[in-house]
Amino acid sequence: MGPHLEAPADIIDFPVFPAGTKSILSNCLTREIWEKLRLKKVNGCSFEKMIFSGCKLTESSVGVYAGSHESYKAFAPLFDKVIESYHGHDFSKLDCPDLAVDKEAMIISTRVRIARNLAEYRLGTSISTEKRREVESKVVSVLEKLDGELAGKYFSLEKMTDSERKELIADHFLFKGGDKFLASSGLERDWPQARGIFHNSDKTFLVWLNKEDQLRIISMQKGFNLRQILDRSIAEKYRLEIRGKNGEQSEKSDVFDISYARRLGRSEVQLVQDMYNGVRALITAEKSLFAQKRRSRRRQQRQRFCLWKYIYFK
Repeated sequence: MGPHLEAPADIIDFPVFPAGTKSILSNCLTREIWEKLRLKKVNGCSFEKMIFSGCKLTESSVGVYAGSHESYKAFAPLFDKVIESYHGHDFSKLDCPDLAVDKEAMIISTRVRIARNLAEYRLGTSISTEKRREVESKVVSVLEKLDGELAGKYFSLEKMTDSERKELIADHFLFKGGDKFLASSGLERDWPQARGIFHNSDKTFLVWLNKEDQLRIISMQKGFNLRQILDRSIAEKYRLEIRGKNGEQSEKSDVFDISYARRLGRSEVQLVQDMYNGVRALITAEKSLFAQKRRSRRRQQRQRFCLWKYIYFK
């Protein structure tokens, strides 16, 4: 396994991953599952195609991409293990507790994002060029009928002007190609064909079309300030992902994007409560850091003052 693989057909035997590989695929794919699924094909998508990205790019965090909605059922022995490993839930039951809310003020913005795919089409790794354009046409026709605060404009990545592109970049709305993990899975075929962004006039409601999922529906609202030091142990405890502000695989700077690491097996109320608890813990840690910095500055000031007195009176 490794970058020498050029196509799914190159995976001719049970994948043996290099030492140190930490992907969920490498942990979940057993020889028993391989023998059971390796000859299966659903909607034109083979088992080798779905695991190809994780076999070629062994630094992947997950390493497996479904080809269609039916893939989750047809290849359940692998997907069930991968999903349970990623989300940390045994799917036994859901609880819906009340949501506890109070106020905090160290957040730049709050965003709710929903990823969806149209049931009658293959997923992005396997959809044809013609069907991808069909998805775009169908979705845009619906978006253009929105009114009130949701009314807005669709910007095609193929047809947008330079001024529109610069504005979308400045707003951090524009998604880009060139991700090696997505490319190896087939998600960036024909880029930027039939991809685009819709947003309302207030830029609080967005739809990304045909990026990884066919639809990513985003609602956001500006908040207050969250600065640079984040405690990784808090993120792990509350199952949060800490990413650069430009999304997956982007570099981290002084502004971070905090999102759920676990999205299945819990109710919407629980997910929002998990996020709230995790962000609150991060804010508490950051306040503690600020307090430590203030104490450190005061000690340095006292030390400088004592040194000045010593030099002056000596």
